[in-house]
Amino acid sequence: VCEGLLDFFGHSLKRPPICNGVRRAIGMDQSLIAATGSAAYRGMLNTVTPLKVSLLTNAVNLVMDPLLIYTSKVGFVGAAIATALSEGIGGLTYLRLLFRRRLIRWSKVLKPPPISRIMPLLQGGAAMLFRQMAMNVRYSCRPTS
Repeated sequence: VCEGLLDFFGHSLKRPPICNGVRRAIGMDQSLIAATGSAAYRGMLNTVTPLKVSLLTNAVNLVMDPLLIYTSKVGFVGAAIATALSEGIGGLTYLRLLFRRRLIRWSKVLKPPPISRIMPLLQGGAAMLFRQMAMNVRYSCRPTS
């Protein structure tokens, strides 16, 4: 393992990188739901609704950031919590709006798609993943001059 690669991503050999990944993944579901909801409305040529949800999300983050950073004295962890909460509110807002317009149903949301439908996405994603990994290894393990 190249030590430069670990240093590039901010990990030390004493602390396993998986711990950071778990902490970062806490807000990922909410962000993905919000991004999907925004894309669904933009796909319907409705840009006003994503703007309103974005304003709500940012307003919640604007209020929660100083409260969690300074008042509760948790520092930058409070900023992360505020961001995750605001993204969660945005994701829940999009879910509510999409259910209200009957654009999604629980039976479709909870049912995984057939593998034949997602195989092209997995193949393209794997190609991009390996390309990015090769670039990261190449640039982080090169000798410095």
